[in-house]
Parts: sequence; C-alpha cells; structure tokens
Amino acid sequence: MLFLLRELSHAYTCVLVVPEHGMLSRQAEAYGIRCRIQPCPLFFEMVHPNAMLYEQIEMAKHLPEWHGIVRVLQEIQPDYVFINTSVHVLPAIAAYEQQIPVLWQITELIHHNTHTEMAVRLIQQHAALVIGISDTVLQPFHQHPASARTLYYKLPPSWHMETLEPATWPYARESLRMQLGIPGSACLIGYISSAIYAHKGLEHFIQMGLSLLTETPSLHFLIVGEPHDPDYLKRCLKLTEYMGHSDRFHVLEFEPRVQQVYPAMDIVVIPSLQPEGFGMTALEGMLFGKPVVSYRAGGLQEIHEMTGNAHYTAECGNMRELMHIVEQLAAYPEERQHRGQHNARAALEAYGVAAFRRRLEPMFVELVMEREDWFPAIQGSSNLVYIRVGRAYRPMRHPHELNEQGITAPRRIAERVLQALPKLPAPDDNDTNRDKPAKRRSSTTRRLRRRKRGSGRKPYSRTRSQYRQRRSSSSRIKRGLKRPIAKRRTIRLRRKRSIKR
Repeated sequence: MLFLLRELSHAYTCVLVVPEHGMLSRQAEAYGIRCRIQPCPLFFEMVHPNAMLYEQIEMAKHLPEWHGIVRVLQEIQPDYVFINTSVHVLPAIAAYEQQIPVLWQITELIHHNTHTEMAVRLIQQHAALVIGISDTVLQPFHQHPASARTLYYKLPPSWHMETLEPATWPYARESLRMQLGIPGSACLIGYISSAIYAHKGLEHFIQMGLSLLTETPSLHFLIVGEPHDPDYLKRCLKLTEYMGHSDRFHVLEFEPRVQQVYPAMDIVVIPSLQPEGFGMTALEGMLFGKPVVSYRAGGLQEIHEMTGNAHYTAECGNMRELMHIVEQLAAYPEERQHRGQHNARAALEAYGVAAFRRRLEPMFVELVMEREDWFPAIQGSSNLVYIRVGRAYRPMRHPHELNEQGITAPRRIAERVLQALPKLPAPDDNDTNRDKPAKRRSSTTRRLRRRKRGSGRKPYSRTRSQYRQRRSSSSRIKRGLKRPIAKRRTIRLRRKRSIKR
C-alpha cells in the first residue's frame, strides 16, 4: 500500500485514512503523505462469504464508525477513493453513495462457496474499477459476471529497491547465520510466511526437510513466521524432535524488514496448499536472487510463469515432486547461483517499479475511456473543460453546456492522463458563435462606416481641437445642456473653410 501511495503521489494529492496510528501511517508521513485517523470495521465475511453478509453491512451503517467515514469523505472531497482489500466495505459504499468513483483493489482470493456471488456482486455494484493483483483474485468475478459496465484491471504489486537496502545483504547473511550457528558453506532452505496457517504447508516443508536430511545431513532449514495457531506449530516441530533433527530446524518470528532474513537463505520453498492471491514471498525470494520452489497454487504459479520458473513448481500437494526439485538445487550450488541470478533479473523485468509504472497510467486512461457514466466531462489542472463525444473529448463550447447536457460538474483527472486521452479539435468559430446573441456594433463603428460609404459631399479636414469641440457640443445637445445654435456655428465654420479653399 505504501508503495502505491508513493507512486500515486507523483500525480495526485494522496490522503491515507487508517484506523489508528501505526507503522504504515508513520512511514507515509515520512514521505509527505497526509494521514487521517478513522476507525472502520472489517468484514472478513467478504473473503469467506456467508448468508448474513448484507444484513451485517446494513447493521454496521448504524454504528458511529459509519457516520465518521461519511464525514471524512465530505471533509476531504476526494476525486477518487482507493479501497485496499475486499474487507473494507463501508468506505466503498459511502464513497459510492456520494458519487465518488471507487477504485477497489482486491488482494486476496474470495473463497468459493454458495454465497460467493453475494460478495462479488457487492464489489461490482460499488466499484467503478475492480483492480486485481493477479488473475487468480479476479477469477471469481469472471465466474460471476455482472453488467458490461464492470471494468477489471490487473495491477501486480511492486517495490522500491532502495527500501530493501541491497548494500546490507552480505552483512545480513553473515550476521543471521552466525546467530543461528549455521556454517557459511552449508545450504540453508527457508520457509517464510507472515502468518503460519495449516494451509501454508509448514507440515509439508518439515516432512520434506526430514526426508532430505537422510541423504544430505549437512542441510539446515529456517522457518520464519508468526504462528496463527501455536499448537499447530508445536505439533510440526515435534516431528523434528522425534526424528532427532531438531537442531537442523531454526524458527524465527516474522521480520517485517525482510532484507534481514532472505539474504541468509540459499533456497526458498513456498508449499502453500491453497491458491494464493499473489504470493509475495515467492517474488521477494526471487528479488533477493534466490531459487524459489513452490506448489502450483494460484498466484504462485503466475509468478513462476512470468519469471521463467515454471519447471520449479510442483503439483499442489505433491510433496515428492516438490522434494525432488529442492534436492537437485541443494546438490548443485552452481545451479542455485545461476537460477538466483536469473530470478533477480526476471523479477525486476516483470514486476519492478518500471513495469509497475507502465501499468499504472494506462489504468486511469482505461478507467476514463471505459466508464463514460462516471466521466462525461473532465478537467485537468487548468480551467479548460472537455466534454465526451463518442470515444473522444472536445473542449467545452460555453459555460452553460454542462447544464444543457445534465452534467453537474466535470471530474478532475491527472494532467498526464488527460494528455493521453483521444481529443477532438475545438469547435469552429461559426459553431461557437451560433448560439450566442449578435454583438451590437458601437456608435463609432457605425459612423465610420457611413462616412466610408459617402453621401456625395467632399470630405473635409478638421483639427483635433475642432473635432473634440464638435463631439462635445453634440453630446451636450443630446443631453439638453446646450442650445442648438452650436450646430449652426459649426456649419458656418465649415463654410468659411470651404471659401478659403
């Protein structure tokens, strides 16, 4: 999320709304991104839908948090509302009711059951654009298609390389291995997960490791993650004690600064038993130059295919196939090094910041082009307003044109998005003036045209003082301030001049 905010802040003024101050808000403020605090209930029923989903949402609209969300939107008055993850339902509904386009990013897979369509429909109804971080998370939406106006876009996550501190990787490798008592020449096989569940495949990882130790006793294994179920972790580790290899398995709590962990590993194994929405740990392992082995589970398979690692995946749940791939890598250090170098390049090409930026701007262009109902009139950084005409935009003819077409106000878009949209030329002057009333010519223009046409008399010349005197006399006569005799004096003067000639 922070990476996305930093990228959007180059073209947009971003405000991050969080339920409380924490690591994310502190990091965002350090990058100059304004933060607002607003508690918001989460609906995990969106990930595991049930029959009471709609009723629970309606009940939440009577909570103080709902009114706070509405008030924050009214104060900020955003041009877009970006929703991160499917569980943030109330901000999306509040923005939609205030006629604000919602860009709803889906980062997790909505589980399939009899009520999946309810969660999918709710997102489709309130989002101007549904953003999926992988094809896997968008799959339920394609299985339950809505109206043709629903727009989908795939935008995988990315990273800023400087935040991973590449210069510290050699030191981090040596430091962690020394802390764990692992020799520098030993092959360390790693398993990492932010939260350890049974479906994350830790038991498969341990059983695979125990089998490999029978052939290669010099191997070491590292488990990194926060146990969601501590009893499950204890049961898995008891297997290592029973087999007499507990000294070969090292356990660490999850480390948010992943640059302290990945450098110490030689192989990364992701044995997820259920489809992953994306599989960020696999991408991180490749980014750090490690060979990554995983089951073909949703987004994990997509990452391997995008980086040329399809042959380093095993059928989901096939531990024997998984073990065979890891065994080959553990036995051949040259292959590990070659694959790691390849992965570092491939991950950068497929998912690096340059690839992310190539996807980000076209997303907004496609949003404006495909959702005419949300963008009938647009405006960039200037006061010039563009009106939608077919598949292009033209400059607005006159200020009343918005009201004539029933448009309340133009929507603001980024200037570079505006430049990328197809344009029609400005209307001709004839078309522009057709609806305007005829402009009355000034009295001076009418008098000069009459003089140019002529009345048969020879034109005469006057001095500037005489011209001013006549103009002043004529105006005073019209206002009743001077007698008409002044006009006769002017005529007499004209005759005298003609006699001299």
